[in-house]
Amino acid sequence: MVSKGSERMEYNNAKAIVDMMRGAKNPQALLREYAKSNQNVREVMDYMDKCGNPKDAFYQMASAKGVDPEAILSMIRR
Repeated sequence: MVSKGSERMEYNNAKAIVDMMRGAKNPQALLREYAKSNQNVREVMDYMDKCGNPKDAFYQMASAKGVDPEAILSMIRR
């Protein structure tokens, strides 16, 4: 089980990445560079390579981790 503090930190990290991607001229290159130093981002990139598009990768990865993808999206959209 994830604690509320840990959940909030993960939300803040995800939100920061989304905000950074929105401001990037080349989001894919930015994400690939970030993946070199961050295992979690590297795992996401592996899913994207396997699935072929970010939406499918997101839904598959969330499901594999037992997380409701719609709950994550609603938190990001706030």
